[in-house]
Amino acid sequence: MSYMKAKPRHLTPAKDILLELFEGGEADLAGFLLRHTYFLSPDCIRQRYEKKRSAAWFPDCVRASREHHKGKQKKDLSVWEGRAVKVCDNTKARLAFASFSGLLMAGDKEGRIRGYHVAHVWERVYDPECFTAGWNLCLMPGFLKLFTEQQDRIPLLHRVIQQAAFDLYFKSSALGLPTPTYITDPGLDLNADFPTLVVNLL
Repeated sequence: MSYMKAKPRHLTPAKDILLELFEGGEADLAGFLLRHTYFLSPDCIRQRYEKKRSAAWFPDCVRASREHHKGKQKKDLSVWEGRAVKVCDNTKARLAFASFSGLLMAGDKEGRIRGYHVAHVWERVYDPECFTAGWNLCLMPGFLKLFTEQQDRIPLLHRVIQQAAFDLYFKSSALGLPTPTYITDPGLDLNADFPTLVVNLL
């Protein structure tokens, strides 16, 4: 039996297909994303920080990184800024969000949240103080999460999520902790751009 070699085909980028639903309007898509994204209440993060002196639910865990935890795989120990940390996968971030929020996010049980994925607002997942920090986690529909990530990003989607988190947690020092040096104001005015927006808090 012989097979003909398939000819290379040009496929429409998935992000263009999604934008087609919004007639190409990134702003409309960004507003849609914000309406269906959930952030953790600053109060619950502040309480965690006051109790544990860390906003991270698992302050000894990091996600694998070829650059920062070279040669380390899941369950290996690594070192971050002179202290031992455990290399994990994104399950820890999901467990952290469930613990902060009280949502049921695992198991085949009634009431489990389905179709939603935990996303990192700032992609510093190799840092244990950032990987499972409440201010770095949000929950969004899985089919939208892809387009906030670096490999397939629609830039405005990533920016509005960062702006919403910045406004919630750092703009007015709502958490009572110093703003990390790598976090800056993205420079958007969400109230002006999305005047009817009400940020979803858990």
